[in-house]
Amino acid sequence: MNAKARKFLVRELNTLVSRLSGARLRYKYDEPTETHVVEVSPKYVYNSDRFMELSGEVYDKFDNLFPNEGFAFISDDNYLGIDSVEAEERVFYNVSQAEQKSTLLHRKTKAQKIAWA
Repeated sequence: MNAKARKFLVRELNTLVSRLSGARLRYKYDEPTETHVVEVSPKYVYNSDRFMELSGEVYDKFDNLFPNEGFAFISDDNYLGIDSVEAEERVFYNVSQAEQKSTLLHRKTKAQKIAWA
């Protein structure tokens, strides 16, 4: 895995989630397929025109900078979904302060959580 590609994606995903109300993005590098995977939920965000536009911009930038790296956005019901929380995974949220506090109380991972209230 290219560390520069990972750093680029973390920065871009922070920006992306800030522009998508109610979104949750989970990032993981999948070793077997050598692919950076971003799981998008809820489904209405993944299916939205806004997400299609913004994710296309991220994908194009990534592809231009890292043409030899695999990258995919998937929905949370995709059979290739992110099953487990591992050290490599990061979670990005765009939720209200109340929703974030509830999430932080119930989630015991080292995932990155960002709220834009």
